Amino acid sequence: MQSNGGVSRVLFEAFQHLLKLDDVECCLFAGFHKNQYLRDASLEVKQHIVGWYCSPKIIKQRLFIPVNRFLFQIFVKIYKPDICHYTYFDTPKVIDSCKVVVTIHDMINEIYPSMFSYNDPQCVWKRKAVKRADGIVCVSNNTLNDLKKYIDLNNKQTCVIYHGNSFERIKPLPLNLKCSYFLYVGSRSTIYKNFDFVLEAFAEAEIEKELSLVCFGGGGFDIRELQIISKLGLSGRISQVSGSDSLLAAYYKNSKALIYPSLYEGFGLPPLEAMGLGCVVIASAAPPMPEIIEAAGLYFDPKNKRELIDCIKTVTEDDQHNYLIEKGLKQSRKFKWSLTAEKLFTFYKHLLNQSNSISR
Repeated sequence: MQSNGGVSRVLFEAFQHLLKLDDVECCLFAGFHKNQYLRDASLEVKQHIVGWYCSPKIIKQRLFIPVNRFLFQIFVKIYKPDICHYTYFDTPKVIDSCKVVVTIHDMINEIYPSMFSYNDPQCVWKRKAVKRADGIVCVSNNTLNDLKKYIDLNNKQTCVIYHGNSFERIKPLPLNLKCSYFLYVGSRSTIYKNFDFVLEAFAEAEIEKELSLVCFGGGGFDIRELQIISKLGLSGRISQVSGSDSLLAAYYKNSKALIYPSLYEGFGLPPLEAMGLGCVVIASAAPPMPEIIEAAGLYFDPKNKRELIDCIKTVTEDDQHNYLIEKGLKQSRKFKWSLTAEKLFTFYKHLLNQSNSISR
């Protein structure tokens, strides 16, 4: 269903690294898909993918979801997996002996229902997927705690497994910018991303006018954003760019700091990516950021502009800046996709061993 994005990236990375483990036979069923990570996979990895890339213009969810579900049910009878780890909340039937695992990335739909349409089916899909699952993987302790608040797990097996850092192997492009800048990465359109708050704090911060704010990704500024930027007197100091991971890596590497103001995230990849490239992180103190960043960043109350302004001013002091870079580099080394895959495999074995014990 997804061309690219966080969910696709993390599950594809986990799949690639599971293939590298001993005693693992792993296959990814994609059916007819428009996913760029699968399209661009190495030939070695593609040998383990059952799927056919189609142009996003051709792929229509209403048509291809039932088609892929039908094809999957044929495939699973032939392949006879011990474990089926669904990549989202569509969970077609598997053979009786197969254990089912789902990943819960966040509980945004449940926590911010007003952001989604009344008929949004994701909450219903998620509940059904959790009910069917033998094992549930959460991407942070905070996500697991939120899951328990909203859905009765009925003593199901759960496991918290962190993401790795894909940017540790990405080479930054050359970047020649004359002015120093702070960086914002990702979507700006939803309430919990808290972007307007950053603009207001940046306008009030008593810092050099040469310091700008670069927004990477999220699409061009809409009329409302341009009006706010103009009203706050920030015209010429706020810019938006898009591009490849290599370009993003360059912006991380050359920025004063990443500002990450979210009111809520399931995990939050940009701070991890930033730390690994020597970029200081100024993050919201809202969960799960302290869980992921620990003592390697600066924190602010996401509703307190003065605290964010103080963090921005702190980063402009060179001695503190260099100290935080070193802390971030050290923290980022804790997050590796190889470790993610190993923990997944351990969880799979636990579910299978538990099943064998019960059957005996």
